Amino acid sequence: MKFLAKVFKTTMFDRCNLFCNDEAFTGDGPSTDAVDLGTNPQRHGSSRSALVCVTETFAGATTMTAKLQSSVDAAFSVTKDVVVETGELEAGDNLEIPFPKDMFRYVRLYLEFDVPPTAGKITSGVVLDGESSY
Repeated sequence: MKFLAKVFKTTMFDRCNLFCNDEAFTGDGPSTDAVDLGTNPQRHGSSRSALVCVTETFAGATTMTAKLQSSVDAAFSVTKDVVVETGELEAGDNLEIPFPKDMFRYVRLYLEFDVPPTAGKITSGVVLDGESSY
């Protein structure tokens, strides 16, 4: 997992692969949308990642935990989590979370904070190539 500060050059999001678009988070919770990887998702050596782009600085919270959750059903009754803890996040910061090889069909982002933030927005989604190559 790589934390990339203030880098957003050419990564392109596809609307069908967005978890959220400039969504405000004022407490723990899942992203607005989940991405359906299909009935037989690629699980062997996929270069997909989740990219979390902070579009508005988070205020009030000092740490955020980003979880990439996957589930066999759209209700997320059973999940596998990939957890990334961060420090303070400011507008322009990006966080790349590589997909593990054993993802289930449905994927979403879930954020947890040490204290509920009073401000802060993110755009996040699935990308094939993150910003780590720049």
